Amino acid sequence: MLNIISNIMKKTKEHLIVYLNGKFISKSAAKISPDDRGFTLGDGVFDTLRTYHGKLFSFDRHAARLFQGLSETKISIPFDKNELRIILENLVCKNTENDAVVRITITRGIGKGGYKFDSATAPTVYAVTRAVPNIASLRRKGVTLSNSVIPRPLPFINVVKTISLGAMALARIFSNTYEVVMKDYEGKISECSASTLYLIKNGKVKMPFRKKILPSITCSILCELIKIEES
Repeated sequence: MLNIISNIMKKTKEHLIVYLNGKFISKSAAKISPDDRGFTLGDGVFDTLRTYHGKLFSFDRHAARLFQGLSETKISIPFDKNELRIILENLVCKNTENDAVVRITITRGIGKGGYKFDSATAPTVYAVTRAVPNIASLRRKGVTLSNSVIPRPLPFINVVKTISLGAMALARIFSNTYEVVMKDYEGKISECSASTLYLIKNGKVKMPFRKKILPSITCSILCELIKIEES
């Protein structure tokens, strides 16, 4: 039985299609340079969005945040938002996942060592899909939380969803819980390592003040549907 499951997982991985620098290829064939600044310096941005029934959810908001991050970090890419939509729609279609998580990562490209970069260097653009995690049991049973001793870094200029996620990764590694609550450098509750934190008390939904937190697309949609107090 284990061999059957292993073979199925191997086959799925081999047939997963990704987008890399203008081409749709098998994930197993995707190659990124070890000198890529995303690998050596964490120099890049990303965004993650969901699909429902094969359709990209809230694409315009995610694209706006991604392109604003690219503008702030001065990373240029050879396509606009409409072309990005076409790329991601094709990627979802090729992987035949009706409900999927789509992540696009864009780095400054191959570096020559050090922090300086050549503005003519082509960026690395990579997009991949994965199945939506099954969290039905988590909704029924709840999850464990702990406080992290590692502060959550402020997002660069408050709009950049950077690929530099070392602090959040360490916070999870050092904990033995499902998620960790992180504070900012002033000691105030910020959010969790990969989740937005909400508190329901006396019938009211509250959340940490978001001025110093990267804007959340999901949170903005929730705020349009229900009243959420910031504190």
